[in-house]
Amino acid sequence: MTTALGTFPAPPAQRTIRLPTGATLTGSADLPKGLDEQCKVAFNLMLQMGPFMASIECLVDILQFVFDTVEFASAAPNLPKMAKAAVKLAEDGKKLTACFGWFLGPIPLCQFVKDVLTMIHDFVTCLLELMDSILTQQLELQVKMGDAQGNPELLEVLNLAQDNLSATMGQAVNSMGPILNLLQLMGGFMQTVGAGELAVPSIDQLTGGSVVAALQPIKDLNDALGVIIEALPC
Repeated sequence: MTTALGTFPAPPAQRTIRLPTGATLTGSADLPKGLDEQCKVAFNLMLQMGPFMASIECLVDILQFVFDTVEFASAAPNLPKMAKAAVKLAEDGKKLTACFGWFLGPIPLCQFVKDVLTMIHDFVTCLLELMDSILTQQLELQVKMGDAQGNPELLEVLNLAQDNLSATMGQAVNSMGPILNLLQLMGGFMQTVGAGELAVPSIDQLTGGSVVAALQPIKDLNDALGVIIEALPC
């Protein structure tokens, strides 16, 4: 898709993962090319702050609950002040329920599993689209190479393009490694929420043969993920 001069491209859809503790993780797009290195350092720190803030969100809510409890007790026997402090305590209680809801019921944990599986499904879908596009380009190059017989300069350029596409395809398949590891780690969570088991191939199985042969197991895995996501009751 081309963007008209002077207009902003459409931003990517925001991606968040609801953690079982009630906190959320939010993804971000890449920085623009050519940005100053000092800006990249600051942005890198901000990325690290996100998980840290998410990890202490419930701790902050607990501390706030303690402070408001002390305020409520200190307000006695002033009924108006006690009533005002009680409103704060009620709000704090809602936040703490979100924090500890995964102990009290399966819904927060189910939402977490669904968010993670949806993220993986969307990423693998993008990866498959890239791999299909590369295969199409490789087929087109093979036709061009057949037409370029007798033109060594053109053949050299086409061979270089074919090598680059092959390298990109290999990188795409290898990028499944972290995804497969994450799916393995999610196995216990999936069984807890009744999602059943998912047959996850190893990266060695995907890279042990031709690149084309690796496509079908990845597609099968992604299709299975889609079925599980649709069946989750949250």
